[in-house]
Amino acid sequence: MLRAEGGALHEQVDATFGRYALQTRLHYTAFLQAHAQALIGLEDLLERSGIQRLLPDWAERRRTGVLAEDLQRLAAEQPEPVVLERLLDEGECWGVAYVLEGSRLGSRMLDRHAGESPDEAVRDARAYLGHVPPKGAWPGFLQRLDEAGSDARLHPAMLAGQRLAFEVFLAAGQRHAPAVAAP
Repeated sequence: MLRAEGGALHEQVDATFGRYALQTRLHYTAFLQAHAQALIGLEDLLERSGIQRLLPDWAERRRTGVLAEDLQRLAAEQPEPVVLERLLDEGECWGVAYVLEGSRLGSRMLDRHAGESPDEAVRDARAYLGHVPPKGAWPGFLQRLDEAGSDARLHPAMLAGQRLAFEVFLAAGQRHAPAVAAP
């Protein structure tokens, strides 16, 4: 359900971040800053909303720390994260978590591109893209998501959470996009 319903927004996010040339320091830094602005705010929101109750291994899944370390390795400023004042309900937590956990799958390919950079600093600042959660984390996440999704009453909130996460990433990706055309 989430994959089918979120397809158009997911494509917009992919297209926005697809314009970043991850082998160049300027673009890679901007990419990480955009992700920091979105991800750190969303992870904070999930934690304030009680994601630990839904995903007991949440602490091992979070990527705020490694993202901050990568920005520090690049001597780049960490942007202020998006601030989302409200709390999420259970369904919205699942929708946001789906976007964050699913983003790891694409990160593998992006990690390869950044790893081919001629810039050593870019090659050394890939902890975020290469972050590995506990073994079996994705199948375990999908199993829990499917169990939660068996309650159709959660579906509208799950979709709303997914939409929120994609919109936050889309806005951050557009805000931080380098003005210089990719080589």
